[in-house]
Amino acid sequence: MPEQTFDDIRGLLADAANEAPGFAPAPERTVHRARRRAATTVVVGSLAAVATVLIAVLVVPSLRVAREPVPAAEREFGRVVSTVRTGASPSSVAVGAGSVWVANARDGTLQRFDPAMETMAQIDLDVAREPHSRFSFLQVVEGEGAVWVLSSYGGELLRIDPTTELVTARITIPAAVSLDVGAGAVWVTRLDGHVSRVDPATNQVVAEIRTGPRPAGIAAVEGAIWVVDDFAGTLTRIDPSTDEVVDRVRTGANLSLTVAADATGAWATGCVERDVSGAPQPPPVTICDWFVYSVDAATGLLAPPVPLPSGDGVGPPGSTAFVIGAAGEGALWGAVGWADVCRAVCPRDTIFRFDPATGRTETMRLGRPDAVTFLAVSDGQLWAVTDSDALVRVELTD
Repeated sequence: MPEQTFDDIRGLLADAANEAPGFAPAPERTVHRARRRAATTVVVGSLAAVATVLIAVLVVPSLRVAREPVPAAEREFGRVVSTVRTGASPSSVAVGAGSVWVANARDGTLQRFDPAMETMAQIDLDVAREPHSRFSFLQVVEGEGAVWVLSSYGGELLRIDPTTELVTARITIPAAVSLDVGAGAVWVTRLDGHVSRVDPATNQVVAEIRTGPRPAGIAAVEGAIWVVDDFAGTLTRIDPSTDEVVDRVRTGANLSLTVAADATGAWATGCVERDVSGAPQPPPVTICDWFVYSVDAATGLLAPPVPLPSGDGVGPPGSTAFVIGAAGEGALWGAVGWADVCRAVCPRDTIFRFDPATGRTETMRLGRPDAVTFLAVSDGQLWAVTDSDALVRVELTD
């Protein structure tokens, strides 16, 4: 089975979006412009939002900085307590309504795992799939009394009743990319540069908000909706009380495809090229350094980026990709992706924990031969799905 990256998915979504009625590609410039910001220190508090993660090694812009490698602190901050078989190609995991929910892209199903009974139920979603690969990227979140599954290729948002496990509504959203639930609504980013707001009371799209050329991940918390644009390198904040963009912060980096947030601000990881050739003439030899970027919700200020590990304990410099997958338990959590040159020799089962208060990053291996692709954190437990169709339960030790 060929491995799917976000570039693959974005291509599939673009094809589907171009066939959708009324779709027009977004212009490269955005309508809303944020006021200019200066750098300052971010204010960090407890983290509560849960997001899902898609690991991809990204193409980065020609921005070069000098940076010394940052060592990784490898430590067992949890222990694996169980592993359960999932459906084919799990593409998302979420925790809510007393269960762990796994969306499986290749077989178009949603699975419900009961952590207490350790039983798994399965729901057939009947969603559209790409004709050649039979792949339909699915994402799942829980909130507002329902489980929500976004079928990106099909351009459809499904509402599932967690009591009856039945699909109770199907909402058409062409060119859909990612979703989250919070602030009394379901929010969906779209390839045409907009965010759709869905009212759970009516299951209708009630607002369409222009955010940027290529919005990707989204995090919805009380009082703010944060959107990451990996193409523009921006973090955009929407005020859910007005459905208007109030801040658009440029980072100067090629950001990853996910964003985590709480009441105090938002976080994303980003990549900046570094020239390691030492030669004055082109072409340069560059590697990619990863940083954590954060925006303070109270001031809208971008904090100085915090470097993520490279070198011993993680992989050769420039071979890794750090993508935040979840926020909770006072930290940011994610999985480490690998460039093609490193996949054969680098540890593929690595997750990381980043402490926003100290800037410290710790990594941990799950002791598996397969790669962690998506994860969620809740109530002292980390749930990770892997590319060998497994759900791994990790009990956090501190």
